[in-house]
Amino acid sequence: MKSGLYVLLLIFLLFSSCSTENNAFLNRTYHSTTAKYNGYFNANELLDQALRSFYNSNKDDFYSILDVNPLPDEEEVKAMHPAIDTAVVKCSEVIKNHSMPSTEDMYYKDVEHNKWIDENWITIGRALYYKRAYEKSLKNFQFVKRLFVKDPSFYVAQLWMAKIHIEQRSYADAKLTLDELNGISQAQRKKTFKDYIPFVKKKQTDEDMLPEMSKSLQFDIYKAYADLAIKRNEYSEAIVGLKSAILKCPTSKEKTRLNFILGQLYQHGNQLDSAAHYFSKALKSTAPFEIAFNARLNRAICGGGERLSKDLKRMLKDAKNAQYKDQIYFAMANLELNRGEKEMGITYLTECAFYSNGNARQKAMAYEKLGDISYADRNYVSAQKYYDSCARFIPEGYPNGALVIEKATKLSDLVVAIETVNFEDSVERIALMSEKDRERFLKETLKQLKREAQERKEREAAKLLALQEQSNANSNANSSKSVFSNPKLREQGFEEFRKIWGTTRENEDHWRRSEKMSFEISEQSDSTAIDSLITEDTKSDSLTIDNLRKNIPLTDSAFAASELRLFEALYTSGVLYKEILNENELAQVQFERVLAKNKRNLTDLSSAFQLYKINESSGKKQAFIDHILEYYPKSDAAKYLKDPDFYIKQKESEKLNEEAYIEMAELYFAGKYNEVASASLKVIDEDLTNAFRAEYLLLHVFAMGQITEDKSLLEPLINRVIEEKPGTPQAEVAKELLDILKNGYSENVEISFEPNYIYKRAFSEKHFVIIFVDEEDEEIEDLKAGVKSFNRKMHKSKSLKESISKTAKKDPFVVVKEFGNSRSAQEYINSYKAGYEYLEEFQNNKIYSIGKTNLKLLIETSKLNEYKSFFDDFY
Repeated sequence: MKSGLYVLLLIFLLFSSCSTENNAFLNRTYHSTTAKYNGYFNANELLDQALRSFYNSNKDDFYSILDVNPLPDEEEVKAMHPAIDTAVVKCSEVIKNHSMPSTEDMYYKDVEHNKWIDENWITIGRALYYKRAYEKSLKNFQFVKRLFVKDPSFYVAQLWMAKIHIEQRSYADAKLTLDELNGISQAQRKKTFKDYIPFVKKKQTDEDMLPEMSKSLQFDIYKAYADLAIKRNEYSEAIVGLKSAILKCPTSKEKTRLNFILGQLYQHGNQLDSAAHYFSKALKSTAPFEIAFNARLNRAICGGGERLSKDLKRMLKDAKNAQYKDQIYFAMANLELNRGEKEMGITYLTECAFYSNGNARQKAMAYEKLGDISYADRNYVSAQKYYDSCARFIPEGYPNGALVIEKATKLSDLVVAIETVNFEDSVERIALMSEKDRERFLKETLKQLKREAQERKEREAAKLLALQEQSNANSNANSSKSVFSNPKLREQGFEEFRKIWGTTRENEDHWRRSEKMSFEISEQSDSTAIDSLITEDTKSDSLTIDNLRKNIPLTDSAFAASELRLFEALYTSGVLYKEILNENELAQVQFERVLAKNKRNLTDLSSAFQLYKINESSGKKQAFIDHILEYYPKSDAAKYLKDPDFYIKQKESEKLNEEAYIEMAELYFAGKYNEVASASLKVIDEDLTNAFRAEYLLLHVFAMGQITEDKSLLEPLINRVIEEKPGTPQAEVAKELLDILKNGYSENVEISFEPNYIYKRAFSEKHFVIIFVDEEDEEIEDLKAGVKSFNRKMHKSKSLKESISKTAKKDPFVVVKEFGNSRSAQEYINSYKAGYEYLEEFQNNKIYSIGKTNLKLLIETSKLNEYKSFFDDFY
């Protein structure tokens, strides 16, 4: 009977404890226990398991400062979604069913009696944070901060809010929150034992009412503080935060990572002794292999010394480091370079590049370092080739990527010129040998080429064997990694070829094969004759004396052409040394080599003038002045030497000549052919130095063509254009006219020497300037804003107006209006093309001047390409 009563009593107690409205001990105990295990514990187990999987598969970028708090990116977090979503559901159900008291809208709640509900809210916030749903997570933590002021969850919520602000790049908000938490932490650290004895404590203040901050929470605060400082590039602040975090760090594995980051920060600040100290601290038995490995490398680079050098060599011999040979060689190279052993450093960098078979970034770093060494040694040919190799391998986000590409591009023309000089100079010297000596030389060269080809094959075989051994070691090291257990590996296969072979190789068959001869050179000294015949990757059956002889200019015409190429290459390299690299000494050597040839031509004159400019402020200039005045007395350079204002006067004269020519062209289009024929002939006969002489010669042909019945009489006039101005656009038009004459025109019929455009010439009517967007992703509004800014700064007095217009096919363009005639519109275009300081990327956009009538036609017909051709022909 009694047992039945006990059962009924127990059932009654169980049902009564299910109520969330009754704040009794039994109710709180039941709901708290359920909230702890059904929600908080299970959800955190799911989250922690997902995070462990991420951390185990996460590959740190040791070329940059490591993340204090590694987080999955948008792709990586997808693998965590099931665990995150389940954790959120579990905690949400617990909050809904076990919050005391329950309410329809939790966010308006002002009291909570279940002591494990706040942890469930925090778990939801954490899950949303890792899912990168930052706004939802932030609202969650804001609710916890408001409701649980007297609970440690108050601090936890603030910490996670700071982390969210960091990820959202709201660094100021994160700093304020962390400073507040750090202040509370510092205040609590100052408390003594007496502060915790109730009857000894003084009257409680507001600070005393705050909950106690745990050691693990302080650790997380200092970590977040360091993370924020690193992202703001405030490395001294980050060092302070990391040192404080290490003192509170709960695990030795975590401590090794923080010590490694401290070493990186000191290394970045060039405090090498401190860096080596903390890298040594990261070398603990609990450290992950990659952290321990990189700590040893960086310690050797920072510390130097023979002992650390031997340590690197031991690492190189260790079989488990086979896949990291490139990084070890790079560290050894840096160590040797820091000790002033440049040759040994170059050797190790070469080995690094060779063994970086699956690490494009390391290969790029080795090539960049080799390029920097060559550049500092003024060996610009080698520097360009190293920078060019680096540019082929740089991965996305490479720190100096743009600078490396710029250097490679800047030096490329110089390399072409230098190699041309060495080649032409070498083959000319071979050509000047007696036939007997030349044949003997070629036979010896052929033997050397075959001997070097065999040695090269042996070296290649040894390299391939070394790479195969390394590949086998890599395979063994990675054999336990499964693509199915590591989400990141699923993305890596597609990138593997690009990583190994770079990103800029064009698609072509047999890209390794070269049927051409390439020529090894030395920039600082003359190439030997044999250098110009050294080959790479040539087939053995192509190594014959006849093939070698093909490169030698043995006829007078071939030798003259070689000399011309040599002159041009010497002058070009001199200009590039002087203008691009500011290397006047090297430039002078090249220009003097041109003068030493003792040939009178335009290149000789230009070289002499360049030498005069280089030595203008010294006493050596007179020899070059005399050279110009003696051999080129009628040249512009000679006139400049006699009158320093010559070029200024010439420019003013050119402007007047341009205006006069435009006026005469307008007379032609007005049909006044006799007047134009007479006036143009006068200019041709009397003004031999007119800057628009080619234009006048052709205009005279056009005018005479309109008034001459027998078109064959035009042939001498047309030939005069071709002979006097070869290579000019006017000469090309003249050649087309000769072809027309061959068709047999004999009657005085009007011939159209120009395309049949829908657009008409009207240079004197009001003109506009039109500018088109240059790329698909370029916005027309941005272009208009850039043009408007340019006009306000450079053409403020002209009161120009900008607007956006579209053709009938909806092609947008910016219109700048208006200009009195085509000449003033062209002056604006010239200033636009020189306005990079104000226009930046908009400077290279397509820009045209256009008359009012033609603009209307362009909008109606959308024939933009036709107008471009019309503009090129007549403007």
